[in-house]
Amino acid sequence: MVSATSTTRTFDIICRRVSPTHIAPSSVTPAGARESLTARRRRALLTVFANSTTGHLQFARPSGNAREPLAKYTFHTADGRLVNAETEAINDEYRVKVEVAEHVNYDIIGKPNKSSLTHLSIHWGLHREWLDEWLCLPDLPRGHEFDDVDSSRPAMRTSLATRPGDEIFFRGGFPMRSAQAKFEIPAYFAPLELDFVLVRKDPVTNIESIDGPRTNNTRHASTFALPLGMAAGVPAPLGASRLSPERMGPGWVNFALHSATATKVTLILQWTNCGEAPETLELALNPTTHRTGDIWHVALPFGMQESVLPVPVQGYFTDKYPMQTTTTTAVLYGYKCDGDTTQDGWRFHPAQVMFDPRASLLVPPLGPFPDPNTIVPRYMGSLTDVLNDGAFQLAKYRAQDFVVTTAHVRQIPAQEVIYELSVSDFTAHTSAYLPPGQAGTFAGVLSKVDYIVSTGVTTVLLQSVFTPGNMHIGVSSEGAPISFFAPNPAYAKSGGSLAVHELREMVRGLHSHGIEVLMHTVLTYMGEGTDMDPNSASLRGIDPVSYYKVGYSGVLEANECALGAAVLDSKSTATQGLILDALRHWRTAFGIDGFILHSSCDCGDSACQASLHPVVLESIALDPVLGGVGKGASVRVFLGPGRNPTLSPHHFGGFGEVNASYGDGIAQFFERIPGSVGAFMSCICGSANHFRKSRCTSQGHVLNTLTISPKDMSLADLVSELGTRTKLEPRLSGVVLRSMLVCLFVSDGIPMISSGDEYGHSSFGQVSSLSSSLETEPTVFRWDATAKYSEGACMRSFIAALCAFRHRRADLFSAGGNNVSWSGLDGATPNAWNDPLAPSVAMCRRTASTLSRQLRTTTQDVVVIFNGSAELVPAVVGHPPPGFVWVRVIDTSLVFPSDCALTSVTLAGPRGTYLVAPHTVLVLEMAPSPLEHVNPTADLAYVDR
Repeated sequence: MVSATSTTRTFDIICRRVSPTHIAPSSVTPAGARESLTARRRRALLTVFANSTTGHLQFARPSGNAREPLAKYTFHTADGRLVNAETEAINDEYRVKVEVAEHVNYDIIGKPNKSSLTHLSIHWGLHREWLDEWLCLPDLPRGHEFDDVDSSRPAMRTSLATRPGDEIFFRGGFPMRSAQAKFEIPAYFAPLELDFVLVRKDPVTNIESIDGPRTNNTRHASTFALPLGMAAGVPAPLGASRLSPERMGPGWVNFALHSATATKVTLILQWTNCGEAPETLELALNPTTHRTGDIWHVALPFGMQESVLPVPVQGYFTDKYPMQTTTTTAVLYGYKCDGDTTQDGWRFHPAQVMFDPRASLLVPPLGPFPDPNTIVPRYMGSLTDVLNDGAFQLAKYRAQDFVVTTAHVRQIPAQEVIYELSVSDFTAHTSAYLPPGQAGTFAGVLSKVDYIVSTGVTTVLLQSVFTPGNMHIGVSSEGAPISFFAPNPAYAKSGGSLAVHELREMVRGLHSHGIEVLMHTVLTYMGEGTDMDPNSASLRGIDPVSYYKVGYSGVLEANECALGAAVLDSKSTATQGLILDALRHWRTAFGIDGFILHSSCDCGDSACQASLHPVVLESIALDPVLGGVGKGASVRVFLGPGRNPTLSPHHFGGFGEVNASYGDGIAQFFERIPGSVGAFMSCICGSANHFRKSRCTSQGHVLNTLTISPKDMSLADLVSELGTRTKLEPRLSGVVLRSMLVCLFVSDGIPMISSGDEYGHSSFGQVSSLSSSLETEPTVFRWDATAKYSEGACMRSFIAALCAFRHRRADLFSAGGNNVSWSGLDGATPNAWNDPLAPSVAMCRRTASTLSRQLRTTTQDVVVIFNGSAELVPAVVGHPPPGFVWVRVIDTSLVFPSDCALTSVTLAGPRGTYLVAPHTVLVLEMAPSPLEHVNPTADLAYVDR
């Protein structure tokens, strides 16, 4: 027989704690039943439960009605009976109706056998916190009785009655018997659930047997359940979402959680009222009603009459519904999960609270839980954004007089320049001069938007802003993520509760200045520890087998390249859905324009198995929100550098790729490694030997960078190491750095620089060659190095000039390298690119597009001369045709501002020769000669400094 045990834990968690002196037993005894000591204790506790719930929660309930007028449920029992149940909210009570229909056997003469009919009754109880511990009503109506045959597990018993004269009826030609029971439950007990089973009593032997849900596995409980003051919920979408059709105002919130291996799931909610101690509500979910397949779900009302959940103070609900808000900005929720230890359930911890993997905002708990056995987690999910239905999704940028929307002009790939930065490091230094609490936050980045615009870049690439796990020594500040949906609470100046709003405001502010926002994403592992060193926070404590990759020994595979991280199983449909939902969330909720997917751990370890399955990439390419990469207003997706950068993955016609071999090819050229000229020329042409057809640079699908994040090396560090190997004079380090930057900007593909490159930031804390008096810190951006008249300010102007050239001459970088011709420095002989003894010198000519010629634009062909040697070399460029002049755009051997000043030059000699200094890149642009132009004195380009 299914029953329950007496406990006070439910009352402590759902209601305000009441002193034992306040408990007064009720004098009402059910008719026809003898009340046992256990029942009297239960009735006394329930009396306190009812009184404290009404008195404590009534003041926080606003106008409206949180109870569904009529809810219907249908169940099938193990013995083939059909159960139809209804719950109807009328006045201050719930009216419950249970009707059971069963088949009637025929006797030997072919008539319904009434003697085979048994007496049916329902054995029932109420629960909130514990599914196996039922509560009884303090006052039972006539016809009901306490069922305490087993004094340790009392419950309630209600007989099912048939209507006179209509005991047997026929349906589809088969005789059936119908019986029903009706009773009422006071509404102030809600939210809770009514659990019941059918009890069949044999008319001959008087032996009772239980008839419960039809199940042959552990997916369902042994009882049926009827929600009161809440709803069964729906299995989609996963996570927390508004269930009611109204987009604003009070309504219903649906909770859906994927857990294939959990046998018990408890929803935990926490909030505060008027500055008082936090309230906690736990709801144990009966899988008979709240489980569909592998999805657990439940729906709760908020902000309405007799609803428990209040509306957070955020949003314009404060003005529209002033009585429906609380003094806190968060209503928090989480889950407790438990499972069968023999069926991979040993990783569950029923005392730990896990946050929802799809929670859009994570904040610390409001306080300890009433149950001392419950472990206080690091984070819980917040319903602020869900209950407000993303009221700040189109946040108003304070510096503008209009609301910034997601609609903005997409950058032309040939004009795009990407600026990579870390939210935590960009404004963390005291030289940023930000208000207290704003350093290292989304608001800090937004406050520096004018500086970002001044560099000339068109796109900002954010390093991962996912919520990280515990930091380990040797791991970057971002750490391994523990959530793919929630931004890092540490990046919010308000302590985390407004991280979602501040991220949206930062993105909208950048959009208002014409800057797109991309983001690094690591979707192959989670920082919840391993089986050897567990640190469960979400997925590992909810459904580890469905999401993580399990090795042959039965343990989760650890990512050797990220400490405290386990590898996700991208072949699993659950993981694939999580990844797709996460990318859609960042696009639709925050307005992120694109992602760099690190489909592998990018560590160079061939034994690492952390990679995205091709099915995931195909799903992204075909997704209606994420698909059509690079077309119109769709999301742009780049694949991060993998273990084999020259390997051509299945492209699906839309993904961009990070050119992992680009930086090495450029560095080897200036290091004068034999045979590096051919690879260098390939890099300038966008590595066309690797990226062909739909993957080529003309489609905007190649991203060039001199440094790759996993190496944790800045451009200044790269030049410093190169100078050490080549015994480069320290005074020439700045020339090499600028030359490498020019190579980046005159190459086919999208150039990407990192924050700090503009002043020579060193990731190792070494003294920069650009600012010899400044000893930089390992990670944070030094704003004092970019002060006016400093070397950093000069370098920023140099990069701005490169960006301006890139934007002005986009026609030169839109042909996928087909407009590039190479020659030796004599301008006539082909370049010996395949000669291993060839010097590190090259000259290329980029032909202006036909459209530019037809429109008679002010610029034409461009000649770029690369001198990676340590010698002064003459380059035969040739004199311009009549009516044109050569304009020097860039000469990295000159000092600022001459190195990037547009200056017309006259070439020397009859063939038009320009002397190119060592380690220098020269850019000459042919332009129409102005009418008043007077040929200046020839500038031989080399000034001995």
